[in-house]
Amino acid sequence: MSMFASAEFTKIRARAEALLPSTCTIQTGTITLDAIGGNTITWGATAESVPCKLSAKSRSQGETGGQFSVYTEWVFHLPYDESVSVGQRIVYESENYDIVSVEDNHDWRVFRGAIARRTE
Repeated sequence: MSMFASAEFTKIRARAEALLPSTCTIQTGTITLDAIGGNTITWGATAESVPCKLSAKSRSQGETGGQFSVYTEWVFHLPYDESVSVGQRIVYESENYDIVSVEDNHDWRVFRGAIARRTE
């Protein structure tokens, strides 16, 4: 049983969305196969001007293929009902971020969190 009535929760979500200071574009890739067995991914906008807020989530480091790597995971806070999934990407301030997970399985959700890594 929710502590809030449905109408109240709708107002809370609208107020939360108003706190998102920026906008971003969500893109989905389409894979095209070529004649020699390779492929090309073409990205197209699924949603544009999506309200968002970007925050650093964590710094990770490790050795991969004999090379030491450092990367930052980022979390995009998006409207609670924004459709995003792993495999899509977010374009924010001309930078591309690959979505690696989505955090949205909790009670009283007012934002949807998309965990991403910046594409190099």
